[in-house]
Amino acid sequence: MALGSHLSPEELATYIDGRPSQPVLRRRIVAHLATCDDCFGELLAILRLMKHEPGELD
Repeated sequence: MALGSHLSPEELATYIDGRPSQPVLRRRIVAHLATCDDCFGELLAILRLMKHEPGELD
């Protein structure tokens, strides 16, 4: 993640799965989510979708 950029889909997936292998990476993702409304909104949208069964939103 470059300074001033958004989190990548891979970074969001890593965070959601709870598997950032390095504490430094997890802290960087958490810090970014705390300051970036776009990425935080994307995270919330993904989490909302994950609550539904496939086909439930059709």
